Amino acid sequence: GSQATEDRERGFEDEVKATCPDAVWLSTDKYAGATRDSAMREAGPLILQFGAQVDGIFAPNESSASGTADVLRSQGLNKKVLLMGFDASKPLLQSIQEGDIVGSILQDPYRMGYMSTWYCVRHLRGEDVSRGRREMSEGTGEYLVTKEDVGSAFTLGLYDPAAQAKRSTAELRGRPHPPAPSPGKRGGEKP
Repeated sequence: GSQATEDRERGFEDEVKATCPDAVWLSTDKYAGATRDSAMREAGPLILQFGAQVDGIFAPNESSASGTADVLRSQGLNKKVLLMGFDASKPLLQSIQEGDIVGSILQDPYRMGYMSTWYCVRHLRGEDVSRGRREMSEGTGEYLVTKEDVGSAFTLGLYDPAAQAKRSTAELRGRPHPPAPSPGKRGGEKP
């Protein structure tokens, strides 16, 4: 899988091992693949074999969450086995609305685009955007979406193209950021 997906898996595993050291793992080495169908092929045999013994499943991307939800439905285990996903699609969010998936972590791609552009412009204007920091300190937005807020305007703005098209950078400019150099002044220029 992708590095981001593998990092999500590792973060999940580390947290479960720390908070639930007695948890029994059915698998930590199955790759669900990049499609809903490949996720169904991987999850299907495990759920068929161990379904009654499974408490929860973490699916680190949209396709694995959707495919696993399909398998749970086909085995009558939806709403019995807790499934947590990552990312969004209309079918995945519909599964959350229906209670087949407990929730999903959504990113804010609009904010990601804004932040990358904002830092790039500041850099081009001569500002040291690192300012000596050694770790990432600026979040780009990630949110837990559950049945309670899956239909909210905020949630729609995280994944729906029509809702994203209505967003404005004005909502992001109000966030506390260090002041950017004033337009017209580049690094090295004197006021």
